[in-house]
Amino acid sequence: NCKDKTVYILGHINPDCDSIFSAYILSKILNSLGINAVPARRSGEIIDNDLIKEFLDEELIEITDYKDKYFILVDNNKLDGIDKENVIGSIDHHIISGEVEDLIEIEYASTGLLIYDLFKDKFKFTKKLKELIYLTVITDTEYLNSSRYREYDKNIIDNLLKSATFVIYSKGEKAIRFS
Repeated sequence: NCKDKTVYILGHINPDCDSIFSAYILSKILNSLGINAVPARRSGEIIDNDLIKEFLDEELIEITDYKDKYFILVDNNKLDGIDKENVIGSIDHHIISGEVEDLIEIEYASTGLLIYDLFKDKFKFTKKLKELIYLTVITDTEYLNSSRYREYDKNIIDNLLKSATFVIYSKGEKAIRFS
């Protein structure tokens, strides 16, 4: 039972936008369900740090000691030093490592998009969260140019953006702004 403990939502080592934003998004969903979920990050260089700082108002706590803590992994399904019994589960879009028992792994453009698709009918996503989800897709698919970005991802993105107005800037500048 997750409701009587703090659960850290944690991405991979050397976290990127998908890892950081997915931890943040899932923590908001779980908090709305009465679970004390804390978005966190692992150590290592933060990929896309400028973009993360620009779009996320809070900095995630860095977890270096995994003892006596409980985790849900996002954008990752490898233990990397965490005791198996401390991992409640994982939501990921990467190849299954076999290290985590309770795993939701489905091939999507990003874990953020996977989380959105899993919860879109059960949770009211704010404009801010939709922006972060879109950024997970943009950064994980090289601005929608990767073979990872498929037709079903596009359909979900189209649904996500129905009520949004936004501007996409060229690569190297701001990726998106919802208005």
